Amino acid sequence: MTDDSKKKIGLIVNPWAGVGGSVGLKGSDGLETREKAIALGAIPQAGARATIALTTARSKWGDVEVLSCSGAMGYDACSNAQVPCQVVYQTSESSTSEDTRQAARILAELAVDVLLFCGGDGTARDICSAIGDRNIPVIGIPAGVKVYSGVFARSPGSAGELCAAFVQGRTSMEECEVMDLDEQALRNDQVSTKLYGYLHVPQLNGMKQPKKARTLGNDAQYVEAVGCAIIDIMQAGVNYVIGPGSTTYAITQQLDITGTLVGVDVVRDGKLIAKDATEQDLLSICNNQPCKIVVTCIGGQGFLLGRGNQQISAQLIELVGAQHIIAVATPGKLAKLNGNPMLVDTGNAKVDTALAGFIQVHTGYGDKVIYPVACAG
Repeated sequence: MTDDSKKKIGLIVNPWAGVGGSVGLKGSDGLETREKAIALGAIPQAGARATIALTTARSKWGDVEVLSCSGAMGYDACSNAQVPCQVVYQTSESSTSEDTRQAARILAELAVDVLLFCGGDGTARDICSAIGDRNIPVIGIPAGVKVYSGVFARSPGSAGELCAAFVQGRTSMEECEVMDLDEQALRNDQVSTKLYGYLHVPQLNGMKQPKKARTLGNDAQYVEAVGCAIIDIMQAGVNYVIGPGSTTYAITQQLDITGTLVGVDVVRDGKLIAKDATEQDLLSICNNQPCKIVVTCIGGQGFLLGRGNQQISAQLIELVGAQHIIAVATPGKLAKLNGNPMLVDTGNAKVDTALAGFIQVHTGYGDKVIYPVACAG
């Protein structure tokens, strides 16, 4: 039985969210992808990120009742965060998207005041399809490879802060898009995005991430110029880890190398050393060799690291050194940030803190700006 005098928090954790990121699988949808990710050495991180959100919220949300799922879909994170919860949905160890939808329907029927979920865009799609047009506030804890929708907090810690603020009545509400990318198309270097619906999301002081913005068409000339600029500063004998994105993809194109648009490649002396590399590939290549990392931020959201490029992990950044990160972005992409800083969310607070501050950003051929970088949460 639930206590109607308390605020009810619904919690759903997709334990497999993001598991394909570090091993270069572009997502985590489907049993086959999960099994392949685990076989490649991936370690699920969603539970740990849900625990951070709950730990942050625990001391601030007062007397609430948490309703969740068994095992890795919620109970485990609550236990780790020392948050009492009532299990209202039982799931097997190999939880599926249907489990997410069923759990969301049950929580909606139990009239939770807010639904906190941990996952990526695929999980957001499942939540959206399950609760339909019910006006239930939803807060996403970012844990997936694809986290482009506007329903997510900036970080797990921000999700916890936002949930507590909602309970305290300090938030406004906004209707936000649920978007998702076709993972199979991504694996073929094709970007296909679709709108799946809208969810109501609490808002407070920039704790929620904006949705991904498209690159402006007139930025094409700058993309080419940025590619030329980076090629000109490349040093002999140095491995260049090239992150995903159209801006960075221009580098391999102009080197006449068949790289990947949404993967991570490694170039040395004008030649392709590794294509669509995993985290372990990168750690092996960069061990005891001079390396630099070239990355761009996500348009509109501003994430420089931690979204869509999880192969460039905190461990790799520590190995290479934060001082060897080269940032690129077109003027249009920076304009879309509206003066807000670029963000980092590597899952390692020490690394995020080391990255925070200011970074030189190549915006064209010979054009550079100094831009702020901040921890996401």
